[in-house]
Amino acid sequence: MRKKSFRFMVVLILLFLLAALLVNIDLPNDIEEVKIDMIIKSKYGSQWELISLGAYAAANEYGAQLAILAPDYEKDVLAQKSLLLNARNESGDVIILAPINYSQLKEPVVEISNHGIPVMTIVSEWETTDVYSSLTSDYIEVGNMLGEALVREIGLEGNIVIVATVNDALIIEQKLQGLNEFLDMKTNIKLLEIIYTATDIYSVERRFYNYLQETNIDGIITLDTVSTIGIGKAIERLDINIGAIGTNIYEDDLYLLDEGYFDQIVDENFFAIGYLAVENSINKIKDNDVFVHKKISAYVINKNNMYDNDIQKIIFPIK
Repeated sequence: MRKKSFRFMVVLILLFLLAALLVNIDLPNDIEEVKIDMIIKSKYGSQWELISLGAYAAANEYGAQLAILAPDYEKDVLAQKSLLLNARNESGDVIILAPINYSQLKEPVVEISNHGIPVMTIVSEWETTDVYSSLTSDYIEVGNMLGEALVREIGLEGNIVIVATVNDALIIEQKLQGLNEFLDMKTNIKLLEIIYTATDIYSVERRFYNYLQETNIDGIITLDTVSTIGIGKAIERLDINIGAIGTNIYEDDLYLLDEGYFDQIVDENFFAIGYLAVENSINKIKDNDVFVHKKISAYVINKNNMYDNDIQKIIFPIK
């Protein structure tokens, strides 16, 4: 009996010593949790929701700690600047930024980089040494794809208008560059005018409900989500037949595509932007290979392919 008790005590002591040793072993760096702050332009809108979903998907996959922050109003650059500086003070490992305004955010970005926190930008390009990486859609390619989609609907001739809100002038400019290059080089399509609208859907719908009754055009191209949805709703109310090519619509508004009020949608794959930004940030902290400037290819979505598995992953990502 005593021998059994003695053996049990020896085993217990050995287990205790082993546990003590394990407590003192340093964990390898590759399983330490990375803390990432993502500061986007807005809390609202399908674009930012999809970017956030992609970011969370990558963070969950790689075991990173992710905080997504945004001002209440998409043009509130001072609020975004404040979020940026607060992120610096909380000493996260890396910051992902979708900048509202370059010039007003350049100084804090430089300060944060000098503070030893790497910064990458998404959605809008920032090709300077202030950030280690930038990730965007290929907006010139998006413009080309809009032109190709238009030709599939109206052919190589006709009168069209282009519509955009004024949310991001540089992005709109690049889309227009790609679109105009395609139309000028490969078609005889005549651009009647480029129309800039308000930034709310109702105002766009009301304006173009009247405009489309008064103007004879063969096609219309919209360069952002707000103008696409607003004009789609105007076409729905008028129930007219027009070649309509849009950009980035999701969920509640997909009926505009399914019921033929819009013919083709060019999607900029925002989910992938969020995912790859977080993946790149983790690689940066782990000293793995990172991309410096990367452009993501867009997809064309229409009534025929919108229920394909690959397309469904883009417009209905798993939450």
